[in-house]
Amino acid sequence: MNKKLIVFLFLVFVITLQINAQSKFSIGLQGGRSVLIPETLNVPNQLVGFDARGAGGVNFILYGRYFIRPSWSVRLGTGILGYKSAHEFNSDLRTTGFSGVQPQAMSSLDYHVDFGNSGFGLILSAGINSNLAHQYSDIHVLDADGIFLAGYISRNENGDLIDSYLRGHEVAYSFSDQKILLHLRPEISVFKKFGRHKFLAAFSYSHALSDPISKIEYTSISFENEYFAARHRFGGSYTTLQAGYEFGF
Repeated sequence: MNKKLIVFLFLVFVITLQINAQSKFSIGLQGGRSVLIPETLNVPNQLVGFDARGAGGVNFILYGRYFIRPSWSVRLGTGILGYKSAHEFNSDLRTTGFSGVQPQAMSSLDYHVDFGNSGFGLILSAGINSNLAHQYSDIHVLDADGIFLAGYISRNENGDLIDSYLRGHEVAYSFSDQKILLHLRPEISVFKKFGRHKFLAAFSYSHALSDPISKIEYTSISFENEYFAARHRFGGSYTTLQAGYEFGF
């Protein structure tokens, strides 16, 4: 056989291997909003309507994907995660306890479902997520006048100003001393293919595998000269809604 033909066939073989190997890899970006899941616990003399809330924060992930089978892939990624604790009373939402962003890392096993030749499909993911925890010291507040928690100034029918503030007289903020938080992270994504690339929208629920990250004990709070109590807890679980784009090779 001609040497040039042998070299040519060898080059075609190598290029084919590279194309097949490269088609197994992709890089993706996902960005969106995470919301912490709150708990309002029952206590004696509870102030009805004073509820724990999870406020939104940024969630961004840069990941790499490798296809181990045509319909199965694994992902590894890193990024930043933010969420906030909050409470709400009379439609007044206030952040409490902690806020800000922390680095995160994730891994997942993903199953891909294509809807025929439409280019649309689903990705079902089972993964683990970890992030650095917020580090705060416990706080115990005792104040006879009361610290401001929520509320507003209003006027009665005669036009007189009314103090409708919710005030805290004895409030204890407790924070976890964990350095790293782990979560189980199921996710479902809807995608549309554009050649080797994908545009996708993803929803995930991250279930905390740890003790609560924050507890707030409102032993004595007052509203319009009446005294109440409340208890809020944030276990560390959160939901995330993201949009993204994946670049296939």
